[in-house]
Amino acid sequence: MKRVLYFYPHKFSKLTDGCHVRVVSFLNYFKSRDILVDMLSYENSSISEDYLTINSLVNSLTFVDENPFVNKGAEKGELFIKKKLRSLLKVRKDNDGQKLPNFASDGLIKKVRDLLAKCHYDFFLVTYTYWADLAMHLISGHGTRSILDTNDFLTLQLYYKDGSFKNVGSMFSDELTRASKFDEIIHISYDEKVLFSNFIHEDKNYFIPQFFESNKHEFGNLNKRFDIIFVGGKNQFNIEGINWFLEKVLPFIRKDARIAIAGNICDIIDKQYDRVIKLGFVEDIENLYTSSKCCICPIKKGSGMKIKVIEALSFGLPVVSTSKGVDGFVNKDFEGGMIVEDQAEIFAEQLNRLLTDKEFYKNQCQLSLNLFEKYFSAEINYSKLDKVFDFKATKSKL
Repeated sequence: MKRVLYFYPHKFSKLTDGCHVRVVSFLNYFKSRDILVDMLSYENSSISEDYLTINSLVNSLTFVDENPFVNKGAEKGELFIKKKLRSLLKVRKDNDGQKLPNFASDGLIKKVRDLLAKCHYDFFLVTYTYWADLAMHLISGHGTRSILDTNDFLTLQLYYKDGSFKNVGSMFSDELTRASKFDEIIHISYDEKVLFSNFIHEDKNYFIPQFFESNKHEFGNLNKRFDIIFVGGKNQFNIEGINWFLEKVLPFIRKDARIAIAGNICDIIDKQYDRVIKLGFVEDIENLYTSSKCCICPIKKGSGMKIKVIEALSFGLPVVSTSKGVDGFVNKDFEGGMIVEDQAEIFAEQLNRLLTDKEFYKNQCQLSLNLFEKYFSAEINYSKLDKVFDFKATKSKL
């Protein structure tokens, strides 16, 4: 039986963020293949019951009682997660912003060495290039393969934070150097897979987007609780995007439209808007999608892939998105399913048409599902992961 040591920095109790969803998707894959997973994360004393243990997704879970993000015990739940995500966008002062932060601390490295010494692992999977130096501590001769799930293009993330081209070259060079230490590199974004393949041998790079099982579909049914939904956590890009939608797009949307915003992004929306309901964190996300007509992704910045977009497509929901919302897709010349528009008034017009033209809506629902099944189904991406974790001679990549 194969065995994986999986490092993911965040301890979590709910699927409040897309990065958590990504990890759970991988763990479900491992479970389906009878691959044992030992998980390593940072401790968070405010979370008494972690999601992975409750849902029996790992063989064992080890926490490092050393956190680079917050003072021990000082934060609660969602604030803890918010500060962690904010910290991931900070450049440490000790390198003058010229390199990526390196969060592979001595305490964490020691824990990795201890785990590797106690047990043979076939694979060591690391999330985020910030912790890439952990791959340097594989024990020689043990035959453990190192795999990086990049999750985001960190140079671009930091550029958005800083707004300056000054250190982009040195940061990208550092990001490439760290990623190149791994035997295999998994990219959630096709754009990023292509970019990295220009510098790091293409055979190392795999495009494995976010994936889901197919979900319930009721094509053409316009009798839903909500007309338009947005689902997101309170990261800076979601905040900028939803503010643009509420201030610039909403005035052009039909006055009878029922709009819902879900996720902890609701915590930062202080202003009240007519027709807009703030749901907060939604435990039963499936029910939300099946009771909604269409989804929006008004994001203006970011990297990687917008996981909630893929989740909406899995339910056959049409998605109206900005061009930034389809980052990472293989083909951006959509025939349907994803409707891409960056101008506020036309963005609203597309939503209004979905809400009033039944045949157009029904067709877009089918196209959404077609797009999902072509690129983002669990079945297709499980076969890609099989190639990564079996390391067969023939590696068929997209």
